[in-house]
Amino acid sequence: SHSHSHSHGGTECSSCGQHGYQDGLPQNAVQKILRNVFKFSGLVWLSDRLAHNVWALVASACFLAASLVVGAMVTTTTGAVVAKALCIAAFLPVGIPASVDLAHDLAGLQLNIHVLMSLAAFGLAFGGSVADGALLLLLFSAAHTAESLLYARAIADVGHLSALLPHTALVCVGGDRADLRTVPVAQVRTGDVLLVRAGEMVPLDGVIIEGKALISAEHITGEAAPVRKDVDDEVVGGSMSTDGALMIRVSQDMNNSTPARLQRLTDSAMSEKPKLQRWLDSFSDVYAKVVLVTSVAILALAPLLFNIPILSTSTVAGAAARALGFMVAAAPCAMTVTPLAYVVAVSTCARRGILLRGGDVLDALASCSHVAFDKTGTLTTGQLTCSHIEPLCLKNSAYMPSASGSDRALAIAEALERGATHPIAHSVMAASKGKELVDVEVTDFLVVPGEGVEARVSVSGEAPQLARMGNVKFVSQLLGSSEKALLEQFTHQVEGSRVLAVLLVGDHPTVFHFEDEMRKSTPLALRLLQKMPERMLNVMMLTGDRKNSALAAAELLEIPAKNVHFELLPEEKLSLVRRLTKGSRKGQGLLMVGEGINDAPALAAATVGAVVADRASSTSQAVADVLLLGGVAGVENLPFLLYKAHQTQRVVKQGMVIALGTLSCAAFLATAGVIPLWMTVLLHEGGSIMVCMNALRILRDTSPAIVPSVEQIDSAPTHNPVVPLSVLSSASA
Repeated sequence: SHSHSHSHGGTECSSCGQHGYQDGLPQNAVQKILRNVFKFSGLVWLSDRLAHNVWALVASACFLAASLVVGAMVTTTTGAVVAKALCIAAFLPVGIPASVDLAHDLAGLQLNIHVLMSLAAFGLAFGGSVADGALLLLLFSAAHTAESLLYARAIADVGHLSALLPHTALVCVGGDRADLRTVPVAQVRTGDVLLVRAGEMVPLDGVIIEGKALISAEHITGEAAPVRKDVDDEVVGGSMSTDGALMIRVSQDMNNSTPARLQRLTDSAMSEKPKLQRWLDSFSDVYAKVVLVTSVAILALAPLLFNIPILSTSTVAGAAARALGFMVAAAPCAMTVTPLAYVVAVSTCARRGILLRGGDVLDALASCSHVAFDKTGTLTTGQLTCSHIEPLCLKNSAYMPSASGSDRALAIAEALERGATHPIAHSVMAASKGKELVDVEVTDFLVVPGEGVEARVSVSGEAPQLARMGNVKFVSQLLGSSEKALLEQFTHQVEGSRVLAVLLVGDHPTVFHFEDEMRKSTPLALRLLQKMPERMLNVMMLTGDRKNSALAAAELLEIPAKNVHFELLPEEKLSLVRRLTKGSRKGQGLLMVGEGINDAPALAAATVGAVVADRASSTSQAVADVLLLGGVAGVENLPFLLYKAHQTQRVVKQGMVIALGTLSCAAFLATAGVIPLWMTVLLHEGGSIMVCMNALRILRDTSPAIVPSVEQIDSAPTHNPVVPLSVLSSASA
């Protein structure tokens, strides 16, 4: 269908209008007749080929320039005929699409900038000024083509990933690497095993079951630095294996894989009208009527009050030309493209793995002066690591750390926890991986829910001994009353903010210390947040963890102790967020960052809720305004996000100033008769192009001083990369 719309972000102002044949839009009987006539005659086909065609514009400009040259150099009758013919040739490439649109709009009783411009151009052409009419349409068409190209550039990144993804996948039939079958990605199901060779892109989300490789997630998170992935590690669709072959078990089908979710959320965000766009839509009808009435007033009053002729003369611009110039200049096209800044910002954030619910989120982010973080899983990885192992011996009526026996204790703990699924078991297995440990035989194995495990263990063929591993209260039941009291006293002293599990073999206890690992770039990201040049941010921690754990993490992250709120239940966290949000003045909003299901109420109540999507619960993701994908696009991308929010607000304000400035200038000069109609068009459309080009500045990468790079993250001092997890937990099996 024939369609050329002056539309951006799925919206357009009626003053600037939408013109042409739009499938699905209501048409009256006259418009339907015209559509059929134009289609039958081939005019629609020809118009589609010429509209917004750069080569057609170039040809029109060349013919127009040639006509002016011939007219100036050849003063004979033949020269005049040739110049006129060249003018007509210049008019046709831009006049044919304009005539089709004009007929359709007039048949539908529509009045917009396209109708006004086309009427003016055709009026000039039929009045004998073909060159002026051609120049008018050429400038107008060129400006709109430039706007369309700039808009296409702004949203190009949204569909970029989908175009790069492979359409087929190598499926290992029955999980056998030797039996490969090429299958369309749409037919791959959850649980299928795929083979991804070095240099190939991972088609779907999955878990590595064989092989290891450096994985680049540049197309998902915008970070080019590859990360080493091994067996049991998760990989996302759209990432690339740079140096090794992998067998991957699919965890999400094509519709639910990361690239598909990214595309859906970004498309949805870009289709959401920001507040500015909704305001422009609501006032456009009234504005168009005001412009029309004002233009009629100029036409009627100028001859009466100022003795200006209706038609132009060689020395004076007529009232008709001034009224038409005002109508052209006052059309708010530049204002209607100002919200393009939101589209560009959403696209730019998506390129770095930051998904926004809509343009309004950017305005809300720019209003935030407080940033509150959950700790576990947000600032930290949420995964326990075994930091150290302390075998104990009884000396002078007290348990003291022993210098030996840690490897033996680890071997026994690994044998007891083998096959278990709780976090401490995973940590023990990870600590034992790659170590040459003694053989341990386990018999009479027993799981005590919520407490730990019990079994008889034989180390390297020694006589079996009773062993327990779990929380101190469960383990100490096997000791005498005095030893039990001493062990509880020792663990109470060292526990502090750590998670402890105790292994007891015979009467020899060993304490295992587990801690929650800090995300590597979190300290640098939080320092950058507190030094944002746009606004001083008040960084806080809201956590359910105990006091010691919360304060230890806060000290590492340079968060003031007064901003640390610990031991919060979900309802207490919600109450605090509401108090911070409602108690803040305008422009003092709260950004809440979390990931767990217990964070969902607080995320929903905050001015803006953001979740780290690699660990976020489905409930948290459902209520969040911002999704931070895994990898480097987690918490460490918050400085980038907030900078883009403030930059978007600046660009929108600048766009409105440019739009109002060019509109006012062009309208005043045209009404005063100082500039001709073609120059009015140039000023009017020039303002729109300037607004578009200004919006494209958001695409540029931000200064490294604001956004942490991989180099900054890697070089940042870690002093203590492990932050204790405060949950008073037991080593339940």
